[in-house]
Amino acid sequence: MQSLSTFDGPERRSRIRFPIELGARYTIVGRPEIEGTGWTVNISSDGALITSTPEVLPGTLIGVVIEWPILLADVCPVALHIHGRVVRSDRGLVAVQFSTHELRAQPKPSDQSRVFQNGESEVASYQAARARKRARKNKRRLWDSGLGQSRS
Repeated sequence: MQSLSTFDGPERRSRIRFPIELGARYTIVGRPEIEGTGWTVNISSDGALITSTPEVLPGTLIGVVIEWPILLADVCPVALHIHGRVVRSDRGLVAVQFSTHELRAQPKPSDQSRVFQNGESEVASYQAARARKRARKNKRRLWDSGLGQSRS
C-alpha cells in the first residue's frame, strides 16, 4: 500500500516538505460545513499534509489553522491560518495546496495559564517580578535620599 507521504515515481512538488507534527483545526467549506481536528504530517511553503477523519474529495475548499510552535513575545500563541484546496486525499490523510496563508497572534484562553518548573503560574510569576522591581526601586529611592544609609 502506498501512503501520501511517500510514492513511487518522479517528485512533482516544487517545494521541499518538512516533517513536523503540529495540532491542526480544519473547516471543510460546503454544505454542510464540516469541522475537525488533526495533526500535520509535513508542511512546505505552499502546501501541507494533515490528518483528517472524514474523507475529503480533491478540489474541496478547506480552511486550516495550524498551532505554530512559538510564542509571540514569549507570551502570545501564534497560528498559521491557511485557505486552500484539497489536491489529494486517502486513508485519513489530506494534502492541501495553499491559496492564502498568514501567521496570526491567537488569543490566549483565560483558563490556560502556563505553569513554570517551580510550580508558579505565569500570572503569579509576573506579579512576583513586579513586586521585586517595586521593592528595588523603593530601596534605591531611600538610598538616594540618604534615608537608606546606616547612621553611626
